[in-house]
Amino acid sequence: MDLIDGFLNKGGSVAIFLDPPPAASLNDLMKKWSIDVGNNFVVDASGVGRLFGAGPSIPLVTNYSRHKITERFNVMTFFPLVRSVTPAKTPATGINVETLFSSNERSWAETDMKSNQASFDEKTDIKGPVSIAVVATKDTGDNKKARLVVYGDSDFASNQAFGLQGNGNLFLNTISWLAQDESFISIRPKNPEDRRLTMTEAQGRLVSFVVLLFLPVGVLVTGISVWMKRRK
Repeated sequence: MDLIDGFLNKGGSVAIFLDPPPAASLNDLMKKWSIDVGNNFVVDASGVGRLFGAGPSIPLVTNYSRHKITERFNVMTFFPLVRSVTPAKTPATGINVETLFSSNERSWAETDMKSNQASFDEKTDIKGPVSIAVVATKDTGDNKKARLVVYGDSDFASNQAFGLQGNGNLFLNTISWLAQDESFISIRPKNPEDRRLTMTEAQGRLVSFVVLLFLPVGVLVTGISVWMKRRK
């Protein structure tokens, strides 16, 4: 952590992808950069994610802050099991921290990590929208600027979730911004997929009968019917 902190203070760029407890929060490092990491996980009660096969533990994000990473970002992103990551109320001198995006209004940060049931408790939980990603910058001299991006989830960039809506674009935009290659920040076109159709032998025979027999016969019968009607 000291090496990472030193790298940032020399004008380096770092991306950190956290996960809910019991995963590490890296609180000591985060506090140095005016970032608060919650001991919780975010629950999405809107039900919108169900349309895409996502449950309450996979918050769906549609609204983004004004930042180069999410500029003209008009696609949805999904975050399987994510914890809150928020700017500190009193930032350290010289450090600028801002929320990159938050969960929707019908969500909350659940702090009860022992129960297998989640319900909002206004005394202990954080009412949505909940910040789940932040960006921190700091001028370090010699025309250098430290860039730090912290997400409350790492699964969104995994192979399984990379192709979901805007997840892949968000990850690549983050890396491009950290590398100061901002010209590469965009919504990239989707690669064509090789979608193969697997059929049983019986299904293959049925398709053959339809294509080679039923369709030609149907066209022939229709043609004869039209011809007979015109003769009359």
